[in-house]
Amino acid sequence: MQEKAISIHTIGYRIKGKPGSWFVEDVAEVEGKKFFLMESEDYGTEIPYIVISESGEAVIDPCYVGLGDRERQKIRYFLEAKKSGLKPTGAKVKGSGNRRSVLARLREKQKIVEETRRQTGLHN
Repeated sequence: MQEKAISIHTIGYRIKGKPGSWFVEDVAEVEGKKFFLMESEDYGTEIPYIVISESGEAVIDPCYVGLGDRERQKIRYFLEAKKSGLKPTGAKVKGSGNRRSVLARLREKQKIVEETRRQTGLHN
């Protein structure tokens, strides 16, 4: 885990045990805590997202669809496990819909992110 604070604007983040650097694609607040949907800067949508806590702990790994209702419920399970003294592990979440449609949505999001970065000068 990193000591660097995570925000919606975070880029270049390193996730322990994962290749390359990551940026925040989305954020969700569950029970007063923030959780971040991370996308690989190096591989984009070629690899799944990862949801991490504010402290950098993997909560959902892999995550194929973003921060929908199902993922928020997985985050609640994670928080409940922590409260009860259990060591929570990154929840394995299957994407909703078939894998092909999920990947198509992820590719479309990647195009939007790349265009935004190009327009704002944040693209490497």
